[in-house]
Amino acid sequence: MSEPGAASFNIYLVRHANAAWPQPGARDFDRKLDERGRTEAHTVADRMAARTYQPDYVICSPAARCVETLDILKDRFDRAPDIRFEERLYTDGHDTYLELIATHARNAPASLMIIGHNPMMEETSHALLQHAGQSLEDIIGYDFPTAGFLALESCSTDRPATAGHGRFMGLLSPRER
Repeated sequence: MSEPGAASFNIYLVRHANAAWPQPGARDFDRKLDERGRTEAHTVADRMAARTYQPDYVICSPAARCVETLDILKDRFDRAPDIRFEERLYTDGHDTYLELIATHARNAPASLMIIGHNPMMEETSHALLQHAGQSLEDIIGYDFPTAGFLALESCSTDRPATAGHGRFMGLLSPRER
């Protein structure tokens, strides 16, 4: 629940879809989605559109598999969000994800989608949900799935990225029935 008088906004955390194993001599950064990953991303994009989850802003890792995931998802958006690519989503830990959410909340408290990597997605989700009577394990088990899409409501634009300031809204997974 939102705090009285506090603005809230939606946070969508998306783990990139399944990627091919790297070829010998290739960089991890350049790994592209495999066929399974493209199918996963299309499935989640359809489910996202059906629930009318629409980001106003997207911050995406520039890794090839994240960019491809974004390209598939954005085909189902009703309107074009502002998109920014952030290298630190590939190179840094979950504290950077939380910092980006907090900065966004202070500057433009509107719905935000972050497309990134594990284990940072799980760790970010844990941090936002802990002490709010919600457990990531209860919601998704012990594995944030590839192409997983976690929708949260930030309970405060003053402290959106602190423990216990996220409320679970929904989970989309390519493996749900």
